[in-house]
Amino acid sequence: MAHLVHELQKQALSEGGNITDLLRKALFVAKKLKVSELEEWVSHELNGYPDGVDTPEYRVMKGSVKVFNPFHGWQPVMFESSKESYWLTNRNTLQPASEIQYMLDNHTEGGMASMPFSPEIAKQIMNSIGHDLQPTLQVPLSQLSRIMDGIKNVILNWAMKLEEDGILGDEFSFSPVEIQKAAQASYNITNIAGNVVGSQLQQGAEGSNQTKGGE
Repeated sequence: MAHLVHELQKQALSEGGNITDLLRKALFVAKKLKVSELEEWVSHELNGYPDGVDTPEYRVMKGSVKVFNPFHGWQPVMFESSKESYWLTNRNTLQPASEIQYMLDNHTEGGMASMPFSPEIAKQIMNSIGHDLQPTLQVPLSQLSRIMDGIKNVILNWAMKLEEDGILGDEFSFSPVEIQKAAQASYNITNIAGNVVGSQLQQGAEGSNQTKGGE
């Protein structure tokens, strides 16, 4: 007999795979077991994180702030203080996991993801460098892969903890005893990121001019 938790473990361990399918199965298990914290986390990964909602650490993107010079291409922006540099080069991505997976699957060779700044922050950067050149945060695609790994790790660790607690389920459901065990257990799902500004990723590439602003 197939066990739901074992199927979830197997899918989380598989190379590649559709991240949406994995999240849907995790949502199914969380709803069946009435594990609200897992259900909320999966819903955010499926639908995106609303502004103001804490995001997991694995969603913090670290990149390089650059401006596009029409004569010299992308140029790095240097900052005087480490605090300012950290605040501008570390950002959360809020969009659904499926959109991030799509960017990974359809990137161009040598491509980068970009995270535009809000008009207000972009203006401050332009004022500080003394040039009217649109800044953006360019993020290596490896940072996007880390998000996919982070999601799989959360689901795998949770599924392994369920097995340790004697919660396996059958093909489509769990017994009342298993549901009660899940209600009594404590599941520390993710580490929450600190005060890092949230933003949306865009597909970008070296040599392309990303000028759309937005937080």
